[in-house]
Amino acid sequence: MLRTCLILSILFPLTACDITQLITPAHSTRIAGPNRDYTGAYPRFPHNVSARRERDVMLFHSPDDISATISWKALGYPDSGIFLLHKAFPELKTTLQIVPENRYLGNIPNRNIENDPLAAQVWRDLVSKPEFASWIEFGNHGYFHSPEGDPNLDHHEFNAADNPAANDSAFCYRTFARARKSYAAIGLDNKRITVMRFPGFKFTPMALQALTDNGFLAYMSALPLGQEGFEKIAGGREILNIPSMLVSLYMDSPELLAGLDQGRIGPANLRASPAYAKALQSLLGTADKLVQAGGIINICDHWWEHSLERRNGVVYRFELLSDLVKGVEAKYGDRIWFGFTSELARWDHMKKNGHVELENDTQGVDLDFSQPTKWDSAWAMDLSYTLTREGRPDFPAIRDIKYKCESCAAGTERTLNPANYWVAGNKLFFNFPFPGSTRVRIDFTE
Repeated sequence: MLRTCLILSILFPLTACDITQLITPAHSTRIAGPNRDYTGAYPRFPHNVSARRERDVMLFHSPDDISATISWKALGYPDSGIFLLHKAFPELKTTLQIVPENRYLGNIPNRNIENDPLAAQVWRDLVSKPEFASWIEFGNHGYFHSPEGDPNLDHHEFNAADNPAANDSAFCYRTFARARKSYAAIGLDNKRITVMRFPGFKFTPMALQALTDNGFLAYMSALPLGQEGFEKIAGGREILNIPSMLVSLYMDSPELLAGLDQGRIGPANLRASPAYAKALQSLLGTADKLVQAGGIINICDHWWEHSLERRNGVVYRFELLSDLVKGVEAKYGDRIWFGFTSELARWDHMKKNGHVELENDTQGVDLDFSQPTKWDSAWAMDLSYTLTREGRPDFPAIRDIKYKCESCAAGTERTLNPANYWVAGNKLFFNFPFPGSTRVRIDFTE
């Protein structure tokens, strides 16, 4: 239904504003003290402290169109669909894009999630039960997907060419407020839904403004950049643009589909076929380009595409998706951050809009990490930082690292577990809990 739209999304500019501020690990603060000179910087992505490795690749999955009639059977629970993918790759995080009243469902009484208690329970369980919440989160995917009352379901609610109301700020604000109301009505935590993908990847400047003012930190575009960036919008505000890799565009090669449809390719010879190898190489080659361009590999599809569509007995998209993730893991290994989309949004928001003050004395270094103005305690995360001792080949021996949340009502000083930091040469790499503004003290033994 959306294939033409997706191809056009790649070929033509989508964004309402230019990307004016790219995220880079260039944040740096310098301090000078007695016999010591230090610089501090955020890394590209959070440190991999267990492997003692810096990360420069992020791999995650963001399928679209979870709607009001969803069931555990439809999702493939417990060992098919997205759950099969999770079993194969337990570290991979998934941001399911939800639609509270998807018009694709037709005129049925329970099209609105508020009117289907069984589906509403599935939605709640997916983000609250421990077996799912560790790897599933929700993102917004519009309210109706297609404009209300429009007979053409291939039209999209925030595309002005399809729906002139998308140029009306009141419509855009009302639509996002309506989605927030539905989330709250079925017991979802709105503070946990901070990213979205516009239906058809189409939107107006007014839609971006409404998105920003309704508690969202980022949206996902179809631009295959490999590098996220902040877009400036009216009133001096900004929102993060996260690029997507539309995997179906690389999977459905004419040679592979013809081989499957004609019975020349089947379960027994799928991976031995040149057509499959060519499609996989296209996927892996694109992933490599995204890593070189900035490191973001955001696997995008519809939730059913990789698990329900069979040809000649082959769920070929799942096989390609599985081999894509395997290939990326094999090549980049410990360099990969398996984070949520929302974690990336918070991470970049903190890097760009937070503030770090460093001060040292003869016994150690103090660092004050101040939260951005737009921050919520529900966005607590582990923050990573790198401290460099300039002009020396080594870093002072560490006695301990302590941290204290200064913005928390009951913040107490705690000692950071040594497993959360390491020293290499003249650099200290460390991760620490960040619920809000936090002070870190590094004490030396020297």
